[in-house]
Amino acid sequence: MAELTSAPWTAEQTKAQYLAIITLRWRIFRNMLGRKGGKSEALSWLFVGLLTLVIAAGLAAGIGIACAYAASEGKYGLVTSMMWGIFVLSQLININLGSPGTTFDPTQLIRFPLTVGRYALVRLFFGIISPGNVLVVVLSLAAAVGIIVGNAHLWLVALVGALLFAAVNLLFTRMVFAWVDRWLSTRRAREVFTALIFIASMSVQWLNVHYNMDRNHGRHHRHHATSTTPDSVELGMTHVTEPEKPSPTASRALLYWDKARPYFRLLPPGLMGDSVASSANGQPAKAVMEEAGIVLYGALFLAIFGLRMKAEFAGENLSDVANAVRTPKRVNTEQRVASRTVPSTTAVQGRPVGAIQAILGKEFLYLRRNMGILYGIVAPLVMVFLFAGRVTSNTSSEWVYPAALSYALLGIVPISYNAFGLDGTGTQFYFMAPVKMRDVLLAKNLLNAILAAIEMIAVIALIAYLIGAPSPVMLLSSVLWALATLAVEMTVGNYRSISSPKRIELQKTAQKQANGVSALISMGILLLSAAVGWSLMQLARFSGFGWLMPLILAALAVVAGFIYWQNLGKMDAYAFERRDALFEELGKKS
Repeated sequence: MAELTSAPWTAEQTKAQYLAIITLRWRIFRNMLGRKGGKSEALSWLFVGLLTLVIAAGLAAGIGIACAYAASEGKYGLVTSMMWGIFVLSQLININLGSPGTTFDPTQLIRFPLTVGRYALVRLFFGIISPGNVLVVVLSLAAAVGIIVGNAHLWLVALVGALLFAAVNLLFTRMVFAWVDRWLSTRRAREVFTALIFIASMSVQWLNVHYNMDRNHGRHHRHHATSTTPDSVELGMTHVTEPEKPSPTASRALLYWDKARPYFRLLPPGLMGDSVASSANGQPAKAVMEEAGIVLYGALFLAIFGLRMKAEFAGENLSDVANAVRTPKRVNTEQRVASRTVPSTTAVQGRPVGAIQAILGKEFLYLRRNMGILYGIVAPLVMVFLFAGRVTSNTSSEWVYPAALSYALLGIVPISYNAFGLDGTGTQFYFMAPVKMRDVLLAKNLLNAILAAIEMIAVIALIAYLIGAPSPVMLLSSVLWALATLAVEMTVGNYRSISSPKRIELQKTAQKQANGVSALISMGILLLSAAVGWSLMQLARFSGFGWLMPLILAALAVVAGFIYWQNLGKMDAYAFERRDALFEELGKKS
């Protein structure tokens, strides 16, 4: 990358280093497009990027209009609210989607003649172009444009403040991801962090639902408060009662917000809104100081990020193996002899019967350690609990059961599209051991089926508790639809697990369970299957024969199960032909 000489280091050499890293990234990306599956992966990125731009355009238009209204009417508290919305939205997107995976491990750069500062700068821009980061820049500029449209005299403070706010958000995201990766280097820390994320996200949903229920309850009472009574009609007047007081929950929320508001104004979103208000009120010095406060936050986030990069530059290893504290276990002689006399598997007609059980047990260990999968399993249950009762208050509950099962499968089906992601380089042992790939995938699919069964039973029981038991026809139809969909997803997922695997490292934050193309395929199959189920529901309704839907779905489930079983027998030859690419992909570090 650069020559080691006794001469002083020059700016041209630093420029050459950065140029070499950029060239390396471009060549790796170009070579990736040339390998098998690379073009489809690029198309998936393009699709997600276009979808993100469409969503960003809609949000930008709404934020721009709101800020234009705030600037024209002098309601600058609305600008602060928009800034907080941008900040929270970008962090939620970064948590759920994560930063894009790099094409090679950037810590390899410490072997080259880099200083800590140059290494930190390179690492700062690795993975900075994520959907959440792009969104915060676009929405911040949209807010600035809205403020300028509403009050053209504020163009300078609005534009500078928006750029500073976007830069601070980027630095905050990079700082958080760097330190979270450090904290998640141990399994216990991963469990605690995922539990906190789960509690926080579900608490937000609960507050939203509870607040809306209180608000609707208040509207209901206000509607009756202005209603007419027989006596009032006879008198020719309307009976008006006192407006109802806010609910205790809303009152407590407002009280807490009033106490916390002064502290929130000292944070970057509050400083951005206050700087615009100060400039509009003829206080330019105060506006400059408030935007300088945003700069100080950026410097603080950059310094904390630099501390993490300094530890990386010193060669810190965050792998589970490096951080594992091994203590020798004392095993007495009788236990050692007993363990030798118990066979690990039982052979029947030359086939290892215990292989499926052993792999299934290993998959349960992976499941216990992968908090991302557990989050995807538990979150749908909580969301069903929060929303099932509300959506059926004004509409028919006929479609709630199949819709809830469809939503529950969202956390299950991606697992089958990357069956070897957690095995990593250990996948090679499947090809060296006396076990068929058919049995390996069958054991992994059994775990998916068990999780799906648990999820389905929990969802059905939860909805039955909230809105009542379903009819036998709807219950049977929903279960048959889920079985047919799961069989199709696992059939396609087995092929994608071998042709397009993705290594999953538990110590990395917000990793997807499958690559982009596999995720789009699984979502497409689920949507197509949902469309088929909805069509059958409409067909049964118009025909007047209620049992038509479960009969057709039973036939589809049998066909899907037969196709799955037939393709399962082809996995040995399919995996053997692609074993080299499989090992190469699973051996990469993200």
